[in-house]
Amino acid sequence: MNRRDAHLKLADRFPHAEARPSMRTGEAYMFATDIHTGVMPISARAAKHQDFTATLSGDDTSVEEAKSLLASLGSFDRHDLREGLCDAVNDIAQALAWSGRSVFELSKGRDGKICLFPIPNRGLFFMPTRLLQIIPKVDREYWKRSVSFVNSNTVWRLDMPPALGGARGHRRLLAELEAAESSGPKFWLDAINDGRAEVHFNFKDYRRERDILIRSQTKAWGWNARDWNSELATEFYTFHRAIRFRIAQAVLREHIVYELNGLFARLKLNVVLDVSGLPTPKEIRKLLREMSEGSIFYGKVFELTSL
Repeated sequence: MNRRDAHLKLADRFPHAEARPSMRTGEAYMFATDIHTGVMPISARAAKHQDFTATLSGDDTSVEEAKSLLASLGSFDRHDLREGLCDAVNDIAQALAWSGRSVFELSKGRDGKICLFPIPNRGLFFMPTRLLQIIPKVDREYWKRSVSFVNSNTVWRLDMPPALGGARGHRRLLAELEAAESSGPKFWLDAINDGRAEVHFNFKDYRRERDILIRSQTKAWGWNARDWNSELATEFYTFHRAIRFRIAQAVLREHIVYELNGLFARLKLNVVLDVSGLPTPKEIRKLLREMSEGSIFYGKVFELTSL
């Protein structure tokens, strides 16, 4: 739905302020990108699992309302439920990967159907029954106000699941990755720029310690920092982490579907969304155990868990 067809009470964009957190280093950018590109297939037609299905079970009116909600979440107009769900989940996962939280305002359009509109995370303060949005100074003239107040029941908030650090933990992790300079520590870069670089600085040791740090920081996710030829790990360990990363992505997918069903219930829609045919966390963990026991080759596990 076009935003102009809805009556939003919150500022849905900041034209002059940066709405998305600035990721200055490659690691934070790569990490966030790798998360959301493996949560759902890019499209249902591109899915490697041919038995991938998505169903909405309930009365006809509730099903149509739920389809409208899902359609408003995605970036594209889709007639196929699976395609629409892929768009919706991927867009939500992208917002969670970048900031740990995804916020939407619920508003009715001209057709009377409730739709969801993404709201920037910046300047939001959640209270028990109200939400306060502080608009950046550079955008106050654009919006003709400095703050917005809405009832909490007009907002849907989705956080990174606790098992993956929650919203606050995820933002802290992104900040830690952002601080891991790939080109060298700041004092060394400043020295080079000033023509007084320390010749005794061992850049190879620095990179090694930095790579170890990144693996430690992202241990809960299992992210391998796109390093498939590391001198720090065996091939088996690299694949082991890659499969653990897919477990985390599957956890995030199930979390988003669970929260969508919670939203349907909150809106009193008699409908349940069910997604099947994609590897579940339980199934991937079983494959990982079999791989560790040597009963299945890790290349096969990587193939079976691909979307």
